[in-house]
Amino acid sequence: MDLRRIRHFVVLAETLNFRRAAERLHIAQPALTVSIQKLEAELDTTLFLRDARGVALTASGRVALLEAKRILFHAGQFSERVHAAASGLGGTLRVGFVGSTTYQVLPRLVSRFREEYPGIELVLKEATSTSILRSLEEEVLDVGLIRTPLMSRGTATLISLQEDRFVAALPRRNPLAAKQP
Repeated sequence: MDLRRIRHFVVLAETLNFRRAAERLHIAQPALTVSIQKLEAELDTTLFLRDARGVALTASGRVALLEAKRILFHAGQFSERVHAAASGLGGTLRVGFVGSTTYQVLPRLVSRFREEYPGIELVLKEATSTSILRSLEEEVLDVGLIRTPLMSRGTATLISLQEDRFVAALPRRNPLAAKQP
């Protein structure tokens, strides 16, 4: 199905006049007539009633108009999203994370990312570090937030986001409580 013919159909359905529709489309009236005839042949139905008084939509033409507008809307969305993704302003980023990143790292990164890239959808998946690395190699994920040390990092490049500081909590009377490392 040709989008150009669908556009021609929508404009003719809106104007109900071949001359005005052809002018709006910047094409010759005979070319519009041929385009509509080909669309009707492709759909195997009559979309317009043509008589001396003018043009009117048939019942199937009214249904076709609703669907044609949806098709053109989605075709426009398709084009916009592809261009946005190509320019880095749209698309999807698949992020794997270990559960412990949800306390500090993940909320901060997600918030900042959404501010800077509102057109990019984030897909978050919790998993183990090993599973995340495997998913990166299989290109199931785009980014992974993992904990080190690792048995094997595979082909992934690791970039440190923060150093965790862990402390020991001891009862006051414990002899180790008085010592500093």
